[in-house]
Amino acid sequence: MSDLFTELIQLRPGRGVLAANLVARIGPLLRARAGIDDSDGPREVSERLITYLESLAGTLPPDLALAFRVGLSLHPQAQFRFLDERMEWLAMQLDRDARTARRRFDEAARLLELKSREADGAVSMASGSMASGSMTSGPAGLPAHQTEYLYRPQALAETSDIRIGFITGDIRRVKCADIWVNPENTRMEMARFEEHSVSAIIRYLGARRDETGQVVEDRIADALVQKVGRHGQVAPCTAIATDSGNLLGSNRVRSIVHVATVQGEPGAGYRQVHDIGHCVTKALDAAERLAAAEPAHTTILFPILGAGVGGAEPTGTLRTLVGAALDHLLTVRGGIRTVLFLAYSTTDFIACRTVFEDNPQFLADFGQAHGHHH
Repeated sequence: MSDLFTELIQLRPGRGVLAANLVARIGPLLRARAGIDDSDGPREVSERLITYLESLAGTLPPDLALAFRVGLSLHPQAQFRFLDERMEWLAMQLDRDARTARRRFDEAARLLELKSREADGAVSMASGSMASGSMTSGPAGLPAHQTEYLYRPQALAETSDIRIGFITGDIRRVKCADIWVNPENTRMEMARFEEHSVSAIIRYLGARRDETGQVVEDRIADALVQKVGRHGQVAPCTAIATDSGNLLGSNRVRSIVHVATVQGEPGAGYRQVHDIGHCVTKALDAAERLAAAEPAHTTILFPILGAGVGGAEPTGTLRTLVGAALDHLLTVRGGIRTVLFLAYSTTDFIACRTVFEDNPQFLADFGQAHGHHH
């Protein structure tokens, strides 16, 4: 199977859309989307493709649209013979280095891939921001390429190994975090297996199942009940750690930190806790206790807490979460070395790149960021 991201990357080398062998470099998905027919001549192919690509550029944020058009030789002022020349030109326009310019094109292509999958209705699962234990409604893009974007806090010495950033895609494919954060209610009652939520995913993947997929041991939920009791109540932002059940084998997750991000009222449902940033602080405190007991706990993964049906604006919410995480990393200096946020949907991705990319507090760590192809 092909995907839009891969086909766009294949178009980029050399002269891009002006290449002499353009017809041979167009993948099947682009051919179908651009309305290219086998009977079309080279000129018709070029015109149809460029029209379609320009329409894609129109859906991107301005800086990504520029990177996309320059990378493919669509921009009239940057139709150089080699990709490196175009990236140097783009770098000057962005006031960044050439590596950052190339990354901007990759981000544009990944975002278009997400949008493509959403438009196709390829995913029915809802967006990955928690509220009252469930995910928000609406389609979510699951990219074929799961990628980590890591940044080094500017305030730390260059020799520091502390990183903060985000990872794209479905949490079920994440295998780089020792600790997963589970947003819960103040009763610490995990979601049912069939619900579309982070809590439900963690509960199901952590359970022991028979060969038909039926749960025979509810390992994480049972461990949480042992900590708080069956009818227990905890204060907002309380964080409780349990083991990870079967997630250790499937996703290399060593522990789960359950944090009370919503509280319920009879007849009114759930609402977000007042200080969502404090949830990050408490979760990281719990993670540091795990790291002190077992040094292998070094990386923690957060969903974007508080955005979605709770009404919080994603970018502003994430800025609060990232700020709390950065404060912890700069002041505690414990065993947690990497903090990741999950960018599950297109909205999440845009929020993450807005918060991280142009924030002077963060320096992109090109040596660490990498893609996971599935």
